[in-house]
Amino acid sequence: MRGVIVGYYTNAFYEHEASRLLKSAIALKLHPCYVTEVQTQNDWKADAHLRPTFLLDMIERFPTQPLLSLDVDAFIHEDPWPHLEHYQFLYDIAFHTFKKTKEKLPGTLLINNTRATRKLLKVWHALNQDRSQHFDRVNFAAAVQIVDELRIGALPPELCWIFDLFPSVYGTKQPIIEHLQASRSFKRKGTKLERNRDKRLEELNS
Repeated sequence: MRGVIVGYYTNAFYEHEASRLLKSAIALKLHPCYVTEVQTQNDWKADAHLRPTFLLDMIERFPTQPLLSLDVDAFIHEDPWPHLEHYQFLYDIAFHTFKKTKEKLPGTLLINNTRATRKLLKVWHALNQDRSQHFDRVNFAAAVQIVDELRIGALPPELCWIFDLFPSVYGTKQPIIEHLQASRSFKRKGTKLERNRDKRLEELNS
């Protein structure tokens, strides 16, 4: 079953990222794809903390379809839904855990509309409010540990491919969904990591 690709952005910089994501989805005839602007909190970390409430809204909007939540700096190389069919029926959520650091990465997150999933999103939202100094992915990992009835699927790295970090850990693979790490333009300005991103964007645009 093909579901809905969802994502949000908060300002003009990320609107450009969202445009690239939508173009990649359109090229693959992936629809529906619901990517929309939400009100910025005027802080990039607080903007990231909007994700669980956004996803609760998306569950209400699309209650009968699985959701594929993507960071808007993602690029879709191949239709992901054939690779996700297994996860739609056996699990509440599915995501990738980076083998090197054991980080749970919510940049690609498959969501099925279940009681446990809705509980997770509410706990995640509460943690984002109570622990606003933490990164969104840190609070996500904590929420996953709290909601112990969750049925969790492990997505392969190709569905959450970080273009310059994953090859040294997973070897050469063809990404299905590639994450382009737009936050480096704020957090890693002038560093090698930002230069890596700029080079990759040139490759995708060529």
